[in-house]
Amino acid sequence: MPAAWGICAPYDWNCDPNVKKYGLCYYWKFAEAAVPEGWRLPNNDDWRDLFDAVGAKCEKDEHGAETYLGAALALKSKDGWEEDELFPVGKSTDAFGFTAYPAGCMEEFGFCGARGRHTRFWSSVGQNKWAYRVCLDNFYDDAVLDRFWNDFSCANSIRCVKDC
Repeated sequence: MPAAWGICAPYDWNCDPNVKKYGLCYYWKFAEAAVPEGWRLPNNDDWRDLFDAVGAKCEKDEHGAETYLGAALALKSKDGWEEDELFPVGKSTDAFGFTAYPAGCMEEFGFCGARGRHTRFWSSVGQNKWAYRVCLDNFYDDAVLDRFWNDFSCANSIRCVKDC
């Protein structure tokens, strides 16, 4: 069955416009608890289905990371992403209404990129202190699904799916 994608909003964020726009970053062990009833965190196959839906071709590297060519252009919000003069990329189309804002993230050694440059989304797939995530960056047209350098001490954004 196809899945419906949604922004997880278990609380009323009207008091903070930045949180309402960008959402929060969650440690992996708390991400599932933030998902509203009737929804779930996407697994790797859900992410792959989304990338297929936007027409992205997959390439794998020697570490097992999956790069989905052009997927970020179709999923990033049209605004909020900083331009990088050293690595110019295409203009996001947000063609599928996914509207991924550059919320930043927390990684093992601290904050990873300020808002405007990165966003990371959790996958529900994790074991032995490592979990998968989807990475979107301001300097890259592609989306990456990996778990390299993404242990449970990281905090990332979440999106939710609902089976139809």
